[in-house]
Amino acid sequence: MDKIWLWIISLAPLWDWLVALVNAVALVMQKGGQLYLFIGLGVAATMYLLCLATGTACYRLAFNRR
Repeated sequence: MDKIWLWIISLAPLWDWLVALVNAVALVMQKGGQLYLFIGLGVAATMYLLCLATGTACYRLAFNRR
């Protein structure tokens, strides 16, 4: 039982981060409106897709067999 409790306690920083993220989203929704939230999510999704595409291109260049 002690191992399980220690494992659960080790997740505390993750929980704190998640609570902070939810509070930040709630604050944006309350103060800035839905438009700013959608703009932020769009920018984050675009950045993710660009990083994924760059990684794929680098992988293909590095492991291309000629």
